[in-house]
Amino acid sequence: MATDLPPNTRRVRDNSSAKSRRPLSARKKLELYGQKITVCLALFLFSFFASGLLSLLVTAPIKPPYNALVLQLNPRDYCPAVAQDAAAKIDVRESLQRDSWYFVPAYTLLFVALGLAVFSCQDPVWVYGLGIVLLTIFAAGSDLLENHYFESCIDGNYIAAGLARKWSLRKWEFLSFATFAAGPPFLARNDWTQKIGYVLAAMAVPGLLLFIPLNLAYPIVCYVLLPLLGLGLGLMSITFVRDLLSPSSLKAHWQ
Repeated sequence: MATDLPPNTRRVRDNSSAKSRRPLSARKKLELYGQKITVCLALFLFSFFASGLLSLLVTAPIKPPYNALVLQLNPRDYCPAVAQDAAAKIDVRESLQRDSWYFVPAYTLLFVALGLAVFSCQDPVWVYGLGIVLLTIFAAGSDLLENHYFESCIDGNYIAAGLARKWSLRKWEFLSFATFAAGPPFLARNDWTQKIGYVLAAMAVPGLLLFIPLNLAYPIVCYVLLPLLGLGLGLMSITFVRDLLSPSSLKAHWQ
C-alpha cells in the first residue's frame, strides 16, 4: 500500500536536488566562458600573423622613391607626381586595392577578437571591450575612405588629397585609442603581464598628438605610434600563446 511522504521530507529532497544542480550549471557556464576566451585568443593570434604577412603584400608594389606611409600622410605633395607616372600609378592603385580587400579586414578581425575577449571578462573592464570593437570599426571605415579619396587623387582629382589625409589621420587616431582601451584589463593584473598595460596605455599619447594641427603626422606615426603598436601587439601575442598552452595561466588572467 503506497504511502505519501511527509511534506517536510519532500521539501528536503527538492532542496538537495536544487543544490546539486547549481554547481553543475555554474561549471557549465565556466566551461563555456573558457571556450569563448580560447576562441577569441586563437582568432587574435591568427589575425596577428595574417596581418603581418598582408602588410608586406600591401607595401610590396610601392617602389622608391615613394613610401606607403608618406603617401598616406602627405598626399598633397606626392599625388601629382604619382598621377603623372604611369608605372607608379598602377603600383599605388594595386597597393590600395590589396589594402582594402585584405589588410583592412585582417586587422579589423585582430582588434575585434581582442575586444570580444575583453568584453567576455567577468570583471568590470568588459566595457573596454565594447570600446575596442567600436573604435576598430571606425578605424576600418576611415581606412576605406582614405583609400577611396587617395585613388581619386591619383586619377587627377587633387582636391581629394585633403580628404585622403584627413581620413588617414582619423584611422591612426582610432587605432591608437582602440589599443589604449586594451590597457586597463592588463593593468588590473598582478603578474608581469601588468607591464603590457603600461605599453598599451602609452598609445593614447600619439593619438592625442595627431590632433595637434602641425605638420608632424609622419614622425608621430612612424617613430612613436607604430613602434608602440608593434610592441603592444607582440607582447599580447606572447602572453596569449602562454594562456592557450597553460590552463592555469588562462584561468588566472581571464577568470
